[in-house]
Amino acid sequence: MSRALWLALVLVLTLVLAPQVLAQEAKDLDKILEEVRAHGYLNVPVEHGRFLQLMVELSDAKRVLEVGTSTGYSGLWIARGLRRTGGKLVTIEIDKDRAATARANFKKAGVDDLVTPHHGDAFQVVPKLEGQFDLIFLDAGSFKAFFDAVAPKLRPGGVLLSHNALLLKDDTQKMLDAAKADGRFLTSVVQIGSDGFAVLHKRRPELK
Repeated sequence: MSRALWLALVLVLTLVLAPQVLAQEAKDLDKILEEVRAHGYLNVPVEHGRFLQLMVELSDAKRVLEVGTSTGYSGLWIARGLRRTGGKLVTIEIDKDRAATARANFKKAGVDDLVTPHHGDAFQVVPKLEGQFDLIFLDAGSFKAFFDAVAPKLRPGGVLLSHNALLLKDDTQKMLDAAKADGRFLTSVVQIGSDGFAVLHKRRPELK
């Protein structure tokens, strides 16, 4: 078989099979999301999970950092968006049992190739991570302290999200005040149902 014919065959198979594979992966991920929702601890409600996926896709994120993996439910939604952007997730959980459950959920959902889970204290793990991230999701409380830790890891133009913006209003406000004092961030709070997210956009220097 000539090289040209071989390349043509590969292209045809890719065009024919790739959509089918992606569709099956989406169905498998939907199934796992439902299973985790039915039997596991949810660190975000469904509508908040969809918002995470939306933000990943809107920002075309290629590198995402999550602080507070829990059992992996939010990470599954993030991974769902990363399937479309071609990105990867780094996620950190301090609780050993939840970290193990999350790792199993990622594998079961077939997204373990997209996710690098870390078990440990995020304040110790984050400084060791190489490079910057396009999107960072905080879901571990202590938002001001975590903001200070992860802000240098967020690329200019990137987005930082923190969960429970209304439930943990005082904690969230301390972070927002720090972001305002920093001078590089445009901030807002998005309410979805009875709770929501703080959204912080790290503006590029020329766009301040």
